Amino acid sequence: MKSIIEIKQEIVELHKKWNATGESLDDFKDAELYEYLVNKLLLNYCEENKYDIDGFPFLHRELAKTEEDYDDDYFSERNDLYLFSVANKHKDVFDLYHFYSNLFWPDYCANEDDTRDIIKYEIENSLYDFKING
Repeated sequence: MKSIIEIKQEIVELHKKWNATGESLDDFKDAELYEYLVNKLLLNYCEENKYDIDGFPFLHRELAKTEEDYDDDYFSERNDLYLFSVANKHKDVFDLYHFYSNLFWPDYCANEDDTRDIIKYEIENSLYDFKING
């Protein structure tokens, strides 16, 4: 498992690449890729620490083995909500998310209160939930 320091170092390296992107459509796609890679780092950290929200993602992955409703789209649609929910519940994840947000968008997430407000807003306005169908 990667340490918080290692994850932060990887975020800094991805930010350098993200920050160097230009204004073209291809550059925009590259920037989105770097953001995706940071999110993947954070999601992996959450899962390695066995953080779940109402059984997500672990119980839901078990269900995916036998039920087609739990496909790749189901999981990708809920990953952001999962990350926000875990960050709202666990200080270590909140700190990592704030580090990322503040580094990439310092005007948007200038302080921890801004980050906390964004997390709460995203949770409250999500189109998805973790309820198990059936």
